Amino acid sequence: MYIYPDINDRLTVDLISRVSKGNYWDESEKLVLDMCYEKMNKAGLHLDLGSGQGRLIEPFLSHASMVVAAEPDITRFEYSKKEGERLNSIVNDKEVVTLNGDIDTVTENGFRTFDTALSSHVIQHIPLSMTGDMLRKLSEIINPGGYVFVTATYNNSDTDRFTVERLDDNEKREVEEVSEEEFEKAFHMKNILPVAFYTPSRIIDLMKNLGFFVETVFGYHFYFDDHDTTLEDDIKLNKANDLSHARDVLYIFRKSI
Repeated sequence: MYIYPDINDRLTVDLISRVSKGNYWDESEKLVLDMCYEKMNKAGLHLDLGSGQGRLIEPFLSHASMVVAAEPDITRFEYSKKEGERLNSIVNDKEVVTLNGDIDTVTENGFRTFDTALSSHVIQHIPLSMTGDMLRKLSEIINPGGYVFVTATYNNSDTDRFTVERLDDNEKREVEEVSEEEFEKAFHMKNILPVAFYTPSRIIDLMKNLGFFVETVFGYHFYFDDHDTTLEDDIKLNKANDLSHARDVLYIFRKSI
């Protein structure tokens, strides 16, 4: 079973604290999540694939009738499970189902059609060999005209880039550029975070081949040397198609009818 390698999210917390001032990191994410909500049907069935600790279950539940949240890492799943139980205890007309597993677990439990699906910062943290298979299986359970929302790290170059991030004994962040082969092997190690920076063309081409067309490519979590980025910068830089300083990107894909 898959184990998320960044134990207790130490590297993620370190990154946010280093590159973002104030509430910009959260506000920038909310901007792109609002773009997803606009595509949703409040009577629809939504899949959160790789739900982590369940932090996005509640906001997406507000825009759907049911959320199925699947998380393969057992430690992170326990948090998702508790969040699902909390929401089910206070919401009467909606439902959350939490599953400890991957997309195969979702279909094995009888969930075979969804109106929307979210893959939030998953594809950059799983082996490349798993990414295409996951997206293929995801494409098979989305209804025609339905949407897939993918957030991932952004790469502005012509080739994919792979890194392994770790904290040393003094809590200093180290980032090592690695080959694709080394990236695949890194998942057998602990207290590190393998990160794949795929070119947009790789992800877009994968989804186009699976019967989707791209509606949105929106960069966010911009950061510069002074770390003084604003939401207005997100909007301005996206309009100018200058995403070179974006850490992350939102893809909105719609399945052909």
